[in-house]
Amino acid sequence: MIDLAERYGVQGRLEEAAQMRQAGHDREGRKTPDTYNLGNLSAAYMQLGRLEEALSRAREAIAAMKHSKKVYAFLDHLGLLCCNPGRLAEGARLIGRSDEHYRDSGFEREMSEMRSRAQAEILLRDAFDDARLTDRFQGGCTMPVADALNAGRCA
Repeated sequence: MIDLAERYGVQGRLEEAAQMRQAGHDREGRKTPDTYNLGNLSAAYMQLGRLEEALSRAREAIAAMKHSKKVYAFLDHLGLLCCNPGRLAEGARLIGRSDEHYRDSGFEREMSEMRSRAQAEILLRDAFDDARLTDRFQGGCTMPVADALNAGRCA
């Protein structure tokens, strides 16, 4: 089910992806939440404009990933979540931290991360001039994981 949800997400079929991820969470995740599924469910809801559902799932994911390295896969999603309720500076810092992670790790963003980053950047470019945005991105480069989780939790 989660594999199908992933395919739907890559294809941009976000409603179907969200439905599949929610069904998987309802069936399996209540006792031991799957942080990867919850994070991507939150991202799908965010990209669909369903902010309250996105925030709810993000908070569940954050609580479950406190001690996980999986947090790096969700920095772009958390950045977008912060941008939407108007916490643009925090959103920019999270995107900057994500950029630094991908530079350092050599990994590439997956489609859902690229989509969230692109949506966040549109909001950020509307709010900040290039110099200020660059400063905000750079301010996030050394953000500790705990601070990133706190920023996402407060979205």
